[in-house]
Amino acid sequence: MLANPFDFETPLEHASELVGRERELAELAHLSRSGTYTLVQAPRRYGKTSLLKAAAELWRENEQGLAVHVDFSEILTIEEAARRVRVAYEQQGDHGHARRMLSEALRIVRVRLGPVEIGPLASPAAVLDHAAGLHELLELPAEVAKRSERRAVVYFDEFQDVLAVSGLDGLLRSHIQHHRANVTYVFAGSEPSMLRELFSDQSRPLYGQAHPFRLERISTEALLEHVARRFRETGKDAGEAGVEIVLLGAGHPQRTILLAWNLWELSVADTPATRADASAALAATLRARKPELDATWRAMTVNERRVAIAVAHGLAPTGRRAQRATGIASRSAAQKSLRALLERGDIERSESGQTALVDPLLAARLRQQHQLTPPT
Repeated sequence: MLANPFDFETPLEHASELVGRERELAELAHLSRSGTYTLVQAPRRYGKTSLLKAAAELWRENEQGLAVHVDFSEILTIEEAARRVRVAYEQQGDHGHARRMLSEALRIVRVRLGPVEIGPLASPAAVLDHAAGLHELLELPAEVAKRSERRAVVYFDEFQDVLAVSGLDGLLRSHIQHHRANVTYVFAGSEPSMLRELFSDQSRPLYGQAHPFRLERISTEALLEHVARRFRETGKDAGEAGVEIVLLGAGHPQRTILLAWNLWELSVADTPATRADASAALAATLRARKPELDATWRAMTVNERRVAIAVAHGLAPTGRRAQRATGIASRSAAQKSLRALLERGDIERSESGQTALVDPLLAARLRQQHQLTPPT
């Protein structure tokens, strides 16, 4: 029996697996070649890590240069930051001229630094050794780029988490500000308020250091083609249910693939899936994600919940209709709650000013639980 072809749990590893991101990959490559430091911003589960890994793979293949992906998620100390950078270097392997040069340089740094303590009981001297080690590690991409005569790209993922380590953004700035001729840095994150603090606060070391690059939702057409093809390849037919779940997913990559996974599990070989199957897939998905959705809901204030319900139904959250339908006390209360939801990344606003819940599953649940008259 064929396995379910939809993987919603882990980032994609190869550019060929990405769906509907051709434009973003091309633009990232252009910015990287020009030496433009870039900040990739997107809500959680929008495929940032998959995009960065795909961009790194294509950079190695097309530019024959070094491409390093560093995961900074949940770091708390300098030593952890140094370890993440070192691990990223080690994962490059020895294939390719630039990568072999990095491996050689990394071995030299290890010998020079020697073993140091790791953990909460590390001595102050050990912490200093880690900081010195991080300084040395951060210079390696520029050294390799110069020696190989190929521009390197370093992707810092979940970059907002460097705020948890005092002085880390300044330490990074002290190196990357000198590397523009040889290295391009791409920062990526999902917390709007924290990223704004890092790059838009004039008091921070990285103020104004990165070109904004917003990752949008994936087109309906690309997702429809992907879902239908994966069903065909495994002897099934997404039928009209395929359209339904793609529309429910609202361009959110992880949520759409999660819905497709459940639809595939419920469907029968050689029988087109129906709208009833799509409804069953949504119900199964909402049941499976209930703890996660409950946690998001509980984190909201009462007025934030009212704004979320209004947005889920397509109402302007600061309008009178939303106030009447959901009980929001005033326009100012709605504006305050909307700002908070935007800051946390629960709601996003398009360039045209339209608001939408980032998570289409939460939107679907709110529409089910809170029946409002849709806008005319």
